[in-house]
Amino acid sequence: MDLIQESLQKGNIVKDFRNNGIDLLEYSLEKFASFPYAVIISNGDATAKAMGFKAQQKITAANYYTPDVNYSSSSSSSLFMKTKACFYDRKNGHVSSYTSYGMDNLDKAKRTDYSYDKYINVYGKLDKMKYYVVNKFTSKDNLLHDGYLTSDDKEYQECDNSSKRVIYGTIIYLIDKDTVKNQSVRETADGFEISFDLDEKTADDYYATKMVTTGNLYELPTFYSSKITFYLDRELNLIRSLAFDSLRAKTGFINTDINMESENFYFGSQASVFETKNGPIDISVPDVGQEFLGYQLTERLKK
Repeated sequence: MDLIQESLQKGNIVKDFRNNGIDLLEYSLEKFASFPYAVIISNGDATAKAMGFKAQQKITAANYYTPDVNYSSSSSSSLFMKTKACFYDRKNGHVSSYTSYGMDNLDKAKRTDYSYDKYINVYGKLDKMKYYVVNKFTSKDNLLHDGYLTSDDKEYQECDNSSKRVIYGTIIYLIDKDTVKNQSVRETADGFEISFDLDEKTADDYYATKMVTTGNLYELPTFYSSKITFYLDRELNLIRSLAFDSLRAKTGFINTDINMESENFYFGSQASVFETKNGPIDISVPDVGQEFLGYQLTERLKK
């Protein structure tokens, strides 16, 4: 971290880290995780082709991280199905989930509670900006080996389990030296771009796990490619990311080829009031079925 700060001060980021975007990304993820309050807004488009037919799907999602509770919501719509869901992690070892299929609201959705380990098994990553895991499950139990350890840095340092490692819940992929095929760093007018061409056999396990659940898939999808570019400001703060994925998913006996594009915006704050160029927005954690005001953050970017 000190080397990155020194390089940043000297204006040598691209020169010093041209082929090491992984360390720059980790630095940015750590900075983002240090905010007491943070919002991520995601917008996605998917094109699915199967048996000569083509269908479009639009996906909108939000994550809101606060000191007391982490909240996430998502909605997807296509010609065939409309889905809404929201999740509450009150940092007590459990996540409460509400999902509806075809309903306009979540008010009547059934509540399902997951332990952290069960949630990881079903959805891939916890809705936490940063947390730690150890190997707890074999491949026969789960595609993922993760068992939740802690979100506390000190407890992590004191743990003597050799498999302990950090997970950043703010990105769906696993990005490290073993999952990146190609990477680049370049300077822009507003800051920096870090681009990754990911190894689809190792980087997408969390994503594949989540898709089985959210997409009601028959089996794990097969990823053909995953690419993502992160846009940072001149202080290496996360601003935006743009991802492209190509995969095949199986629903019942039908194989579907899917191309997806998703754009994510990152906002951090020291309080629940987020400052914008068009005035402050006080964001609270909504009750089930209520509107999440955090979506206004991206709307104000357009003005």
